[in-house]
Amino acid sequence: MKRIQVLGLMAVYCGLCLGCGDTGQMTASQGNASADHEDDHAHHEHPKSLDEGLKELVALRDTVRDAFANNDTETAHGPLHDVGHLLEDITGLIEKSGLSDEAVAAAKQDIETLFDSFGAVDKTMHGQEGSTYSEVSAKIDAAIHSLQALNPAHAAQSTDAATLAEPKTDEAEKTEETSKTDGAE
Repeated sequence: MKRIQVLGLMAVYCGLCLGCGDTGQMTASQGNASADHEDDHAHHEHPKSLDEGLKELVALRDTVRDAFANNDTETAHGPLHDVGHLLEDITGLIEKSGLSDEAVAAAKQDIETLFDSFGAVDKTMHGQEGSTYSEVSAKIDAAIHSLQALNPAHAAQSTDAATLAEPKTDEAEKTEETSKTDGAE
């Protein structure tokens, strides 16, 4: 099952990163651009922690979002492709994070949503049928928020994220309610 998920993610990743290429004959300038793209990937700096990766993801999302809001596809183009590399890195960091199997599965689903959403935007940007950024922005934001909630470093900084990461049991809610009532009397 994991192989199918990994193959699926890789297929989306390849589409996101290679989606800009023309399927026709490659010219000399396209060959140089392809070599430059491979060189960029070789020099891609990998995040050292899940927290660092998620912060970079938010920065890339913000750059892409703001560029499309200003109709500046040139500024959005590079970061849109960088997202694919980063999502691959984040997948590896999540697998090593020590999260429960359920949390890892949820995180991988969020990453798949991000691959699909950013990939659809990339397709549209290159004249294919896809989505505009505004059409998928809510999905992107929700998936990023969900990933942040699973990140222990983010949860420690935000009580909202901690609440999302560790739902309270009925007994914990009753205990909290009792202590509020006892303190009020």
